[in-house]
Amino acid sequence: MLRRLLLLVLIGFASLAYAHEGTVRPLTAADLPLVEHLRAPQVPPPLPRGTSSLRFAQFFHMPAGPRGLEPTDALLGLNGRRVRLFGYMVRSDAPQPGAFQLSSLPVTLAEQADGAADDLPPTVVTVRLPEPLAGRVLPFVPGILMVEGELGVGDRDEPDGRRSLVRLQLDWPALVAVPGVVK
Repeated sequence: MLRRLLLLVLIGFASLAYAHEGTVRPLTAADLPLVEHLRAPQVPPPLPRGTSSLRFAQFFHMPAGPRGLEPTDALLGLNGRRVRLFGYMVRSDAPQPGAFQLSSLPVTLAEQADGAADDLPPTVVTVRLPEPLAGRVLPFVPGILMVEGELGVGDRDEPDGRRSLVRLQLDWPALVAVPGVVK
């Protein structure tokens, strides 16, 4: 009980820190069961039927050629299909409501200090939150996360002004922090 209360207090402080002029609904006590799915399981669950495993190393042909980064057939073949991906939530000082970015490396962005310049690797994925969390800012979750949902591939403008090449519409409760190494 004390652990749940402490978690709720930490979520409340993180949510208040990210709230922007009343346009973002902070997480509340009603969201606690959803946020508890962020806890790390000892072993990742088996892949659900119809879900493919995807690794960041499968995104682009390496090394980059004369035309720059080219998506692999594996990435393009999973467009519109359900995938599971492991990565790190990008820490941001200006998080996007209803979404977060997932990276193969731990990354911190300082948009307020650095403006549009960032150190995101090319294999970043924009993860859209499901309906229960749409319009809310998810507090930063350290460590490796496991995300499952429908993959979208192709150049697209995002609400925060960035362009995304790879997106994932998250299924809830498929967001789970897991120990391990991202490959």
